[in-house]
Amino acid sequence: MSIEPEVELVWTPEMVRRFWAYESKHPENFFSYQVSSVLVRRFRKHLSGEIVDYGAGGGHLLEDLLSCGFHCAAVESSANELNLLFAGNPLFLGARSFSDLAGWQGKFTTAFLVEVVEHLYDKELMECLSSIHALLKPGGGTHCHYPQ
Repeated sequence: MSIEPEVELVWTPEMVRRFWAYESKHPENFFSYQVSSVLVRRFRKHLSGEIVDYGAGGGHLLEDLLSCGFHCAAVESSANELNLLFAGNPLFLGARSFSDLAGWQGKFTTAFLVEVVEHLYDKELMECLSSIHALLKPGGGTHCHYPQ
C-alpha cells in the first residue's frame, strides 16, 4: 500500500470566483445575512460619517446600514451587482472592486470587514489591511469594537 504525498491546495483566482459564484446562491449561509441587523444595532452608537463595507458580499450589511440612514460604500469583486442593487438609494456611495479604489483614499470614518479574514492567505491579508487603512480618514478606525 503506497501513501500519496500530501498536496497543498492553492486557490487560484478562477477557483475563488467559482466558489463564490456557487456560495452566492445560498445567502442564508452567510454570517452577514444572519446577523447584519444585530451588528448595526450593536455598533450604531459608534458609527458616523461615511462607512465602507470591505468584502461586502451580497450587500446584506449594507442594506441594514443604509436603512438606518448611514452613507455607505462597498468594496467587492461583484461591485457591478451591488451598484445595480442599491442604485436607487441616495445614501449609497457606490461599490468598487478591490483593484479600483483610486479616489477613495482617506474618505471613510469606519470600515467593516465581516467574514473576510478567514478566507485570505497571509500575503492577501496584509494587502487587505493596508488597503482598508488607506481608505480610512486619519484617526478613522482607530478603535476596534468586539461584541461582548
